[in-house]
Formats: sequence, C-alpha cells, structure tokens
Amino acid sequence: NNEDMGSKSSRVLELIKWVRSQGATIHGVGMQWHIRISRTVNPGDQHYQNAQRLIDNDFDFMVTELDVAIPINAGNPRDPNDLERQGRLYRALLKYALHFSPRCRALITWGFTDRYGWVPAFYNNTEGAALPIDWNYQPKPAYMQMQEELARVLPDGIYRLAPKSQPDKCLSTYVNGNISRVQ
Repeated sequence: NNEDMGSKSSRVLELIKWVRSQGATIHGVGMQWHIRISRTVNPGDQHYQNAQRLIDNDFDFMVTELDVAIPINAGNPRDPNDLERQGRLYRALLKYALHFSPRCRALITWGFTDRYGWVPAFYNNTEGAALPIDWNYQPKPAYMQMQEELARVLPDGIYRLAPKSQPDKCLSTYVNGNISRVQ
C-alpha cells in the first residue's frame, strides 16, 4: 500500500520520476487501499498530501484494490456498529477521489461482494466483510454512504454506470484519452 506519506510512497514517487526522466511514459500511479476501519481519511491529512504530491509532479492516480476490513466472528461483524464505521470510511474515500478528480481517475474496490472477498482467508477469518455488498448481495451501509455522496455531488442526484451513453449525467467523461469534468 502506498496511499499515505510513508517511505514506500516516497520511494514509489522517486522511482516513477526517475523512470520518466529516462524517457518512459508514465500515465499514472495505482494506490492499493487494503485498509481496516481504524483508518481515517480527512481533507489535509497524509492521504490528501500524498495525492497532492503526485499531482504536483504531474502524475494522475487511481485508488485500486480498495477494501475496508472489519473484525468478524463466523463471518459476521463482531460489533454491529462497525458496518456504520465502514460506511463512513468508504464515503470519506469517495470524497477523497472526488476532491482530486479528474487527476484521481478511478476508485475501484477489490471486488464488490463479501461472498468472494479475499480478506477472511488472508486473516484466518478474524477480519472480513470488507466490501460494499454483503454475502447475500445486499447493500451494506458502505454502499448506501457512497450512493448518498454521489447523489450529493451529481447534477440530478443520479449516477449512471454508462458514461459513454449518458455523459451529461456522469461526474466525468472519457473521450479520446481525455477526461473532462461535468459541471
């Protein structure tokens, strides 16, 4: 993970700057966000500073492989309030992506349903439920929080999954390699 202002993100930045100085084209940086609900993301914090540092060096970026793990017991949250905390964190991450749009080109979860998530197996079933849709394909508070945030920022409060067919209803459009923000 290279999403904050740590030594790893500094090394990544130095590497891509060097590669670019050697004549290679680098279009952007992917930042994996495999995080826990104890994480906070707020305007001006180390996550925002790191994103701004990439932009200041003329790099776009994407949030990739996003999941927010919570402590589980038998596949269920140990604390039911963790689902609300997770929802607030997903919303904060969406706000982060929108804040830096169009230089933040995507916010991508590492799957969409807990049914096929990798987190429980990796953490010996002590953490999981990391995605916006639950095991039974039902929206969790994370999904609803992101829905509410998108409704808040979109012109008519509705988002579409097909920007090419409805570009006037989406946050941005991608045409001929260029992203343009819808005002």
